[in-house]
Amino acid sequence: MVADGAHARTDGLTSLGVVAATLGVLAGFERADALVGLAITVAIVFTMWHAATAVLHRALDGTDESTLSLIEAVAGAVTGVEHVADARARWSGHRLLADLSVVVEPSLTVVAGHGIAERVQQALLREVPRLADATVHVDPHDHGPHGSAATP
Repeated sequence: MVADGAHARTDGLTSLGVVAATLGVLAGFERADALVGLAITVAIVFTMWHAATAVLHRALDGTDESTLSLIEAVAGAVTGVEHVADARARWSGHRLLADLSVVVEPSLTVVAGHGIAERVQQALLREVPRLADATVHVDPHDHGPHGSAATP
């Protein structure tokens, strides 16, 4: 759809270019047709390049950094979430899917952790545009010293 929109815009600009070239030639500027033709070629190449990179990014499951930032912010704002450890999103057709891990207090019960995961999922589905599903993993917060090996 994005490529079709870009194509339609380029067609419109091309039509305006043809009118401009015709008026230029009628006014005595013989090179108007060649110059407008060159400008149209540049516009088509630019549109093709932009559409191809967008389609390739999407085909490789790419998402915008702003979408990942929004996912992390929304999940991190849910009561009980200490922080978001990992967040990923990918496209499956026209559906955006998210997979993330939230870190919670380790003393919570399984039921309480599951409740937090459900609230995170509902918040994401409500606040992230085009998000169709989110898988939320709950991990306990390791309050031990960072960077050192745990001893048994």
